[in-house]
Amino acid sequence: MNCPLCNHDSFDPGLTINTSMAVVVYRGEVKNLTPEQTIILAALHRRFALITSIDSLLALLYGGRKDGGPDTAAKILQVQICFLRKRLKGWPYKIINHHGHGYSLIREQHAAVENNKHAKMRA
Repeated sequence: MNCPLCNHDSFDPGLTINTSMAVVVYRGEVKNLTPEQTIILAALHRRFALITSIDSLLALLYGGRKDGGPDTAAKILQVQICFLRKRLKGWPYKIINHHGHGYSLIREQHAAVENNKHAKMRA
């Protein structure tokens, strides 16, 4: 599989996410997550380095509810992303916020590329 950011041919996200047990594993190290964090990380991982929309993430979290989720659903998503970033600390992965659009999961070596791209977009 090729990396969608740099097209390097040895691309391997390297994360294993067990949604039923709410854990993520990287190189043998296991970290526990909340069920919500597991849903979010699995969605970002499926679309590695691509933007997953806020609406898509909220639908995964609350789509099965008759009320569509709490009024504060978007804020809850932001908080869960914040906690996820802390859980991934020490691993070579970052969650990037594409303000107003969504989030993406990338490897750290791509963070500089992504930040530079956003700086050019704002200029």
